[in-house]
Amino acid sequence: MDEQRALACFEKAVALEPGHAKAWNNIGISSEKLGEAERAEAAYRRALEHDPKLVPALRNLAQLALRLGNKEVAEEAHRKAMAILSPIVLLHIKAAEAALARGAHAEAETALAAALEILPGHPILGHTLAAVRGEQRDGASPAYVSAMFDDFADRFDAELRGLEYHSPRRIAELVGPLLAGRSPARIVDLGCGTGLVGAELAGLKADIVGIDLSQKMLERAAARRVYASLVHGDLAEELARMPARSQDAALAADVFVYLGDLRPVFAGAARVLAAGGLFAFTIEVLAEGDFKLLPSGRFAHSVAYVRGLAREAGFAERRLERIRLRKERGRPIDGWLICFSSP
Repeated sequence: MDEQRALACFEKAVALEPGHAKAWNNIGISSEKLGEAERAEAAYRRALEHDPKLVPALRNLAQLALRLGNKEVAEEAHRKAMAILSPIVLLHIKAAEAALARGAHAEAETALAAALEILPGHPILGHTLAAVRGEQRDGASPAYVSAMFDDFADRFDAELRGLEYHSPRRIAELVGPLLAGRSPARIVDLGCGTGLVGAELAGLKADIVGIDLSQKMLERAAARRVYASLVHGDLAEELARMPARSQDAALAADVFVYLGDLRPVFAGAARVLAAGGLFAFTIEVLAEGDFKLLPSGRFAHSVAYVRGLAREAGFAERRLERIRLRKERGRPIDGWLICFSSP
């Protein structure tokens, strides 16, 4: 059935039943396909007059309004749709979390897939579903990282305290004494988040640049007043923009768990570090292979993998220590604290 015939059928339906909201929504869809934007918008509005909670009509109106440049209309329609959908999605997410806590991955997958049907393309749901399914990726998408940490920023520090999270302190204890003689030490904090690494190094009086994908996390870091500058961007891309041999240390506390493929970061760190510069970071433990996306949504890396990247980049190994990164659902998560130095 072509669109003109489909449109005629839907128009007959509303002629017989003027309050048929779904038919009005279908008139809107057919009108859009025929290039009749004004007619489509009017149809979506008629659908919502008869059923204000018809989510497909709200979504269609929002998408059409965006294409037409009507941001206020789009935002209002999206807000109304989310007010209806969010409680339903939250139920699916809670079910998935409960299933993951029991190790019931198939059940978690079903719940996440149901949530993703309601919010197609949602970066957090999509990444989490891929992790539960055991799909392998080179890294988490920037959209996932920024969305997750923008939402997490206000409670980030408080929640980590409850997880016995000490990676920033351990990195600071490792590199602080080694950088004390440099005045001032030049440090780039990769994936700086709310600035926990910067806070631990505050006594060093260093010149610290923080990089993060989450604007809200950067706002929290700025409030600590320990960073010389803060950059909103992808850490590998920002490393590529920095002057060569301009830094004394590149640090990353529990950041690589969102990257997977670390080769671009190693290459960037090797380029920006001055002679004798320190590259210190933490990773989650992986016994075999290079890296793996875990059901938790984070990546684990093997020591063999990072040592191989270090050799390629010309780094020398300074420290390799098995540590406890934090707790997750009451269970300890082990990792490695690693430090390399540039030639």
